[in-house]
Amino acid sequence: SHFIFRDFPDVFAEEYAENSRVFAENELGPHKDNRNMVGYFLHNEPEWMFQLDCNIAWELLVKNEPLKSRRHLMEWLKARYGTVEALNAAWGLELASFDRLLEPLPRDTKLSDKGWEDLKEYEQVLIDAFGSIPLAACRKVSPNHMCMGMRYANLNEKVLMSCRVFDVLSFNCYSREPEARFELGRRANKPMLVGEWHFGGPDNGLLRTALLSAASQEERGKAYRRYLETCAADPNCVGAHYFEYNNQTLMGRFDGEHMAHGIIDCCNKPYPHMVEAMKACSNDLYALMTGEKAPYNEPIEYQKEVW
Repeated sequence: SHFIFRDFPDVFAEEYAENSRVFAENELGPHKDNRNMVGYFLHNEPEWMFQLDCNIAWELLVKNEPLKSRRHLMEWLKARYGTVEALNAAWGLELASFDRLLEPLPRDTKLSDKGWEDLKEYEQVLIDAFGSIPLAACRKVSPNHMCMGMRYANLNEKVLMSCRVFDVLSFNCYSREPEARFELGRRANKPMLVGEWHFGGPDNGLLRTALLSAASQEERGKAYRRYLETCAADPNCVGAHYFEYNNQTLMGRFDGEHMAHGIIDCCNKPYPHMVEAMKACSNDLYALMTGEKAPYNEPIEYQKEVW
């Protein structure tokens, strides 16, 4: 397997389409007639999304690997410019022919502003292929289930670029106030699903609280209510998955993460304030969704964030 950047695959290689077909048939195929299943995710937190200043099309041009997507880019540029002389004039290069693009360019190659504009446009082509190729394979196997997206680790402009082919925009949203992220998400004109969020509390004996924490367990229950009721009241948000049910242990999970953000502690005892907050939210969900009741908005004392 070859990758253009981090875990972003060589999307126009035959291997990518074949792997997508095998995945769809083997993993989704057994569930294609399951009427209790709403849909499926295609990915979880793609790593290439963590470096937003990267242009995937540029990485394709300079990566020193036999990438099949280079030919697709070459043909795309040939259709746009017609002659290599026109491409050279626009990009500020001195290529002998379009075929030179089938080999990596030096990373210190200088491009004109027009070159970077073209690469930004072609990056969208790559990102669309990244999602649409496996999606097409899944649609063929299971046409009656929704694609819930890639479950991105955050919400940003590149996530919006990549969600165009999916039924749902799914993303993690670790924020005290999710409304700002929702404003951005509405530009996709799709249902939004929060894949992860949580609040920890400091009074539990573990070494770390969470990505976002309240000042006490009582304040943590308030923060939970404020967040989830905000999601329920937003017409574009169709769900919010809390992460997670149980606290992690003192020594951490498989990768060392050891946070106290659970509904139950390490001894399987529930946190009473969280339980009461969950009950209150559940009782009010329909009233929140219909607008009959406003989201919880009492003052909340948060703990200083430590990332």
